[in-house]
Amino acid sequence: MRLSLLIFGAFLVAASVAQEEEDDIPFGEEAEGDFGYDEMEDEMMDETEGLEDLLGMARPEIEERMSKLFLLLDKDGDGKLTKKEMSEWLKRLHPQVQMRQSNLEFEDIDKDKSGFVDLSELHNAYFGEDEAASAEGKEDIALRFKTVDKDGDGKLMVGEFKKLLHVGEDPALMKVEIDEILKQQDMDGNRQISFAEFKGQEEGSEEDEESMKKDFDSYDANKDGVIDEKEIEAIIVQHSEVDHDRDVTDILSDAGLENEDASLTLATMLEKLEIVAQSKLTDYGELLRYPHEYGMDLPFDAPESTEKDKPLPAAKGEGGRSETEREGKAQQLLQTFLE
Repeated sequence: MRLSLLIFGAFLVAASVAQEEEDDIPFGEEAEGDFGYDEMEDEMMDETEGLEDLLGMARPEIEERMSKLFLLLDKDGDGKLTKKEMSEWLKRLHPQVQMRQSNLEFEDIDKDKSGFVDLSELHNAYFGEDEAASAEGKEDIALRFKTVDKDGDGKLMVGEFKKLLHVGEDPALMKVEIDEILKQQDMDGNRQISFAEFKGQEEGSEEDEESMKKDFDSYDANKDGVIDEKEIEAIIVQHSEVDHDRDVTDILSDAGLENEDASLTLATMLEKLEIVAQSKLTDYGELLRYPHEYGMDLPFDAPESTEKDKPLPAAKGEGGRSETEREGKAQQLLQTFLE
């Protein structure tokens, strides 16, 4: 299985092991989709007619909130948002998005509302009523559960649960993921992955092999002809990092601002409201709807008109959902991976 598919931590790795035929997919094989939010953002850009319905607020209220957000981001008060100002905002917002996302997923999986997630609830999040789920897959989930359950009480509090979503935050879980990758790809047991092991047994075109070799060489940081444990860890960490500068460039491009020195004025923001209000600057609109859930000092409160249980429309990307929609991320990623 391609390494980039495994960097989502316990969820995707457990899912891949549970799916028997995935054992035959070579480490270097390309997968369909990037499981990111680019497609999800594109989908939401197509929903421009219903911005008020999407956010559950009247347009004047959306404009007022975006205007206040603009002033918050415009640090030097010059009336325009530079790439640097927007990038700095995304860096500040990102950990709050992760925190909120973890809380929502935790609440979704904690079906009995006990304040913790037990192993049976985690199993249910993966497999539901699927009695045919493999024993090996369940064992892998149990291993990851035990790894992050530091006090061994059989209960995952939200802080422990968060580590399942962000594997790089726990060295022990990182080792589990590295061991899983080596188990699937290291055929000779030397805890290194050669190019032959990387590409697997299936024969591809010369162009496919060249592409895989290019990927392999990029992973082989020290150019010794193999991917070792440190390099696997570096790849996992690298793929978990967010390129905020690129996100800003994408936002400006969507708004029709593609110059190197492009900036965003309030007038342009309001003119392109359907785009900007549903971009990463607002966590795809969720920051405007539920500002109190982000743990930040924001210039607006939760709107009275927001329908708390009304989800954003299904979108492409992570299993057809927005970043903070109420459905469990684990289950949605699993469904996307198996399709």
